[in-house]
Amino acid sequence: MSIDETLLSLFFSKPKDVDRFEKDYNSFHKELQSFEKIRKSHHNKLLKLPLNLIFIHWLKNLGKESSVKKHSKNLMTLIEEKLIPTPNEALEALVKKNVRTIYERIRSHKKFTDLEKESLCSTLQEFSNDLECLLEGSINFSPDPMQILTQNKKVPHTQFLRFIEPLSDRDQLIAKVLYYGEPTLEETLELTHDKILFKQSAIQFHKEVVSYPKHIIQELKEVTKNKTAKSLVFTNQKGKQIERPHLNNCFERASQRLDLKERITPKDLVRSCLPTFQN
Repeated sequence: MSIDETLLSLFFSKPKDVDRFEKDYNSFHKELQSFEKIRKSHHNKLLKLPLNLIFIHWLKNLGKESSVKKHSKNLMTLIEEKLIPTPNEALEALVKKNVRTIYERIRSHKKFTDLEKESLCSTLQEFSNDLECLLEGSINFSPDPMQILTQNKKVPHTQFLRFIEPLSDRDQLIAKVLYYGEPTLEETLELTHDKILFKQSAIQFHKEVVSYPKHIIQELKEVTKNKTAKSLVFTNQKGKQIERPHLNNCFERASQRLDLKERITPKDLVRSCLPTFQN
């Protein structure tokens, strides 16, 4: 195999060194080809493993009994709701399903509360991460997009879901629009039906278009199905725009329920904390 002379001149000054290198390089290239064949063969064998064996192995190695109980229950729920393949199917079936899509299907499921959905997603995430480590990267799964979206939020995602739990359905959705898209409170309360871009899974605010998780857009679609284009998405009992003091009071009561040192405000939901790097 011929190696570009300019490249070789960077590392070798003597012709005999170049000759020896070309022989070594050809040998190295053959080893790489052999390794790639073995890797592909190993990868294909892994894909054929039944999920029941993989699930059992994973659960056995979790350690804590509470973790085993939680994840066993969640796995069975995911299987029963046909969100993941059955245990008799091969790992290949899970890989083909696209884990990223499964996360969205879980969060769009109407049977579960938001906290139950996150528990199911956490099981899928932990299983995927542990399986990737076990197989040393032979198989890769997409990360949970919600984890990426909320990783630097001032209010952690699980705390946010606990915080909105006692709120009304309307106020919960207002909080979600604030939290997942970071518009101003005014933009959210003034939001009209025609500004929701359903096909793009986004919302047109005053200055920019903001993308949202599909399940949030689906929730907005359900509450606006009988509204006209210029109708407010969020209204009070009189059909008027919701006032800021009302939302502040609701947030304060929700904060007290969680026994937080500092109450969570609408501004807190849109704030992100930049990660701190240490030398």
